This record gives sequence, structure tokens and C-alpha cells, in this order.
Amino acid sequence: MDIDRFWDVIESVRSAAAEAGDPLDEGLVKQLANGTQQEVLEYAERFDELQDALYRWDVWAACPRHPASSSANRPRSSVRSRRQAPSRAR
Repeated sequence: MDIDRFWDVIESVRSAAAEAGDPLDEGLVKQLANGTQQEVLEYAERFDELQDALYRWDVWAACPRHPASSSANRPRSSVRSRRQAPSRAR
């Protein structure tokens, strides 16, 4: 499954779920369950690639609620949230 097909699956499920008032995750599970095992594995591979690409410190730092971002946006008691930083940082 190439990246365009990956996003096509998500978009078609998103549209159908919005029209039906169903949660996106349930629609995605149904869509993938109707496909072949190979399609599910390829979808999972693309998902993992994208998640790994976004699971970086610079992306986390861009999030205004994450403790790695500027101190102006940091909650006063951020010690606990620092412990929740991503463990798979690259």
C-alpha cells in the first residue's frame, strides 16, 4: 500500500463515519477487516512509518502543551508531564 492509498482509506472512512455519525476508529476497523490480510499488514506498515516520522522531540516541542515547548505555555507543575515524554525519540 503506497502512501496515497493509505490516506485514501482514511479519507473514505472519515467521510463515511462523519455521515453516519460513527467514530472514525470503528469505521477504520470495519474497513480493514473487510480487506485482505496483506492490505491490513501494509496499512499497519504505513501507519508505523508515519507515526515514527512524527514521534520526534522537535515535533513534541512544537506542541504548546508539551513541557518541551516554551516556558510561557508550560503549566506550573510540569515535572510530572516531563516524565511522560516520548521514549522512542529519534
